Amino acid sequence: MSVFKALVGVANEIEKMQRSFFWGDGAVKRKLHAVDWNSLCKNKNNGGLGIGKILVKNKSLLAKWVWRFGTEDKALWRRLICARYRILDTKLLWDWNCNNSASTFVKAVAGLFGEGTTSNRVLKEGLKIVIGDGSKANFWDMSSEDTIKIKVTCPRVYALAVRKHGVVRDFGSWQGSKWMWNVVLRRPLFD
Repeated sequence: MSVFKALVGVANEIEKMQRSFFWGDGAVKRKLHAVDWNSLCKNKNNGGLGIGKILVKNKSLLAKWVWRFGTEDKALWRRLICARYRILDTKLLWDWNCNNSASTFVKAVAGLFGEGTTSNRVLKEGLKIVIGDGSKANFWDMSSEDTIKIKVTCPRVYALAVRKHGVVRDFGSWQGSKWMWNVVLRRPLFD
């Protein structure tokens, strides 16, 4: 379940077996249920047994790969995905628009977190980019919930920039305790 997207029918069958076990249903006779299934699936702190729903667990396990992709930058599996799908090695997330030749694993994660999905919105709201040494955050595409990408807010600067791709570290450096920008333009902004 941590590598492939679970089929809805398979997840329903697994949950059916779990319900039968907890409720004591037999092959021949069904019993009255003292507690409904949604209550059993709740977290233990909320009065449930912490069983959880299969499809939700599947999505969270696939989401862990997204987290691992951003944190395990030296891992072999990450380097293979970057090489196979031509993803910049400095990216925190891979592009969700995968082609038909993508592996089942990549399609599962991409389909789950594609643009416009609820999972993508939750993922973006839950992620916080910390610049750190500036080696991973893409300079022109950086944004958060309260800001817009730099290339959108400063289109003239983006159009005149010599480098259209790169991480924050490529566009500035620390000099003592002060950050000094070094965005090279094809010509001065104001003549």
